[in-house]
Amino acid sequence: MSATTPPRIGIVLAGGGAKGAYQVGCLRALRAAGLPQPAALSGTSVGAINSVMFALDKLDTAETLWRRARWSDVAAVTTRGALRLPLWVLAGLVSEFSPVKVWRLSESMTHPVRWRRWVYPSACLATALGLWIAGALIPGARVTQWFSLIFVLFAVLALAHAWLRAHFLGSSAISNAPLGRLLAESLTEQDCARLRAQGTPLYATISTFLPRTAEAVPWGGWAPRYIRLDQLDRSGLLDVLIRGSALPGFSASSHQNGTTIVDGSWTDNIPAAPLLFGDAATIDVLFVLYLKPRVAHHLRHNSLLSLIGGLLRRSARDESDQPAALRAWAELRWAASGTSPCSSAAPAPRIVQVAPSKRVGNFFTGTLWFSPEQAARLVELGERDMRQTLSTLASGTDAVAASLRKYVPVDSPVGDGERSSERPHDPGGVEFELLRRSATGQGRHLIPDTGTDADT
Repeated sequence: MSATTPPRIGIVLAGGGAKGAYQVGCLRALRAAGLPQPAALSGTSVGAINSVMFALDKLDTAETLWRRARWSDVAAVTTRGALRLPLWVLAGLVSEFSPVKVWRLSESMTHPVRWRRWVYPSACLATALGLWIAGALIPGARVTQWFSLIFVLFAVLALAHAWLRAHFLGSSAISNAPLGRLLAESLTEQDCARLRAQGTPLYATISTFLPRTAEAVPWGGWAPRYIRLDQLDRSGLLDVLIRGSALPGFSASSHQNGTTIVDGSWTDNIPAAPLLFGDAATIDVLFVLYLKPRVAHHLRHNSLLSLIGGLLRRSARDESDQPAALRAWAELRWAASGTSPCSSAAPAPRIVQVAPSKRVGNFFTGTLWFSPEQAARLVELGERDMRQTLSTLASGTDAVAASLRKYVPVDSPVGDGERSSERPHDPGGVEFELLRRSATGQGRHLIPDTGTDADT
């Protein structure tokens, strides 16, 4: 692009529940700067909802909803699910969604090769039999017979996991039906017709369980799917937004053609893949809006040993080239989605990563914490951070900076009026540089995940 050409902008919005109010502030700052309409957008979970509102120029409506939203507006506790809570907890602790890294039965009991599903319970039963025989034959070793019962219990739990896992995904104590009603009230038939008429590529991410398809990743059989919302009617759009916001275990997942579908954040919480590798639009500048101050892209660890190894490697890893790390992250997910080969014809866009300059809470105090006060604070924080990012970006010397200076004053007094208790804004160690390095081939058999740094 030249300095006289308006930049073609792409926007990626991460998922993060109630923390999505931060994105509304960022988008408000982009709109106030008078930048051209984005050439394409992509979002996961709440990021997909915010991207639809932005594409429809209903950001004021979105902000009003966020500033009024409470927990009861987006979720409800079901009596039937609450009664099944003990089974839900048991199923969740040994599922692939468990925060416990040591023992996840889903990895063994959902293997695409049928005989491999019998390896774990058979090993448990063989160990139990060996301990029982040892206790019977060796004098003074009868205590081992009691230990054999533990391994029998492990085998029974593994065999029951197929039913338990479906229960965990399908009958949660929490329903996102209120969110569905809220979206139905906010998006009309005319809105969806406008999206189709505009023709701006607008992607949402869902996670599908496809263990027996070639493109699904071997780990757990989950794969991301990128859905073009601008090509759907109203019922289809609402369906994707609701299904793509169903947190695994915290709201009942849906099924389509026998396929389990959960929140898109499980497989790709930072859905840059369709904008980097798809051919629907050409992007010059890609704004990636995170919902956590500290950003890292690394493989998901599925056991205690792999977690320890990952922490050791992370301490020695150079994460200064964040855009290259994001591109590698996106390339693996695009391949797992099985959509199309990675497009290499278009030049790589400049990636601008925007992260909160202050803590926005963890999973419980941020993602699940819906309150007007929290939303108002996040909207203001997002607007300030994006204004600072635009000002910093426009102060550069390349063609992108020159084109942005038509919209953004470099000496804008951003950040004035901060409370003394707040640290000065540093756009999260944001790296503004062109992607020149190709993605490495390591870990292509797995979908990488942010692990403890996930924007969930």
